[in-house]
Amino acid sequence: MSDPSDRTPPRQPPPPPPPGPPPALPVAADDAESAIGVYRGVQSIGIGLLGIALPVVTGLFFSGKVYFFVLLPIFGLIRAFNAITRGSVIAGWIGVALNLIAGLVSLIAAGVINLP
Repeated sequence: MSDPSDRTPPRQPPPPPPPGPPPALPVAADDAESAIGVYRGVQSIGIGLLGIALPVVTGLFFSGKVYFFVLLPIFGLIRAFNAITRGSVIAGWIGVALNLIAGLVSLIAAGVINLP
């Protein structure tokens, strides 16, 4: 048998929390603002994909005549930077990359940049 002096005393319950207001919960506006940032990131990605695909698809299906929108990549970049500042960093940077590529495709389609 074990010696009664080797026994540890029973654990005491933790002290009660200090009086005061309950801790703050996340505000619904933060969630809504985050959702807006993600939406703008998705918009930017969509605009970038459209800016890349539009000249390619029209060049294939309209017997070589290429249509493109010059301002599409610019609007996509604006949406991408809005998404980055609203907290959707990954979607924003993907949108930046896609819209830079879309701008390059638009400049090639416009004849400003000539490829060999």
